[in-house]
Amino acid sequence: MTNEACAGLWSGLRARRVAYVASMLGIPATVPAAMLLSRWIAAPLHFVIPAAAALAVYVAMGKRLIRWPCPRCGRSFSARQDAGRTIPLPSACVHCGLPYEACEW
Repeated sequence: MTNEACAGLWSGLRARRVAYVASMLGIPATVPAAMLLSRWIAAPLHFVIPAAAALAVYVAMGKRLIRWPCPRCGRSFSARQDAGRTIPLPSACVHCGLPYEACEW
């Protein structure tokens, strides 16, 4: 497999990982957003609105990351349904062991 084909194969997972980590980092950013909203919205809603939005984005990005299929076995790269185990950023497929960004299998 060529390097371009290999990079294209893993680009979906890479993008989902970046979005997941960015959404995780967005949760602490709700405090400054809440401070800004406190000028226009009565308490305690000014903390609830940005926190709920950040948490919803975080959960959505986590579900999107978990649904990415392994190129080798076609099952979820990071979640095992039989054991109920989910590893958000694994270094290898939890089902078949294919290493992250492997070009040959």
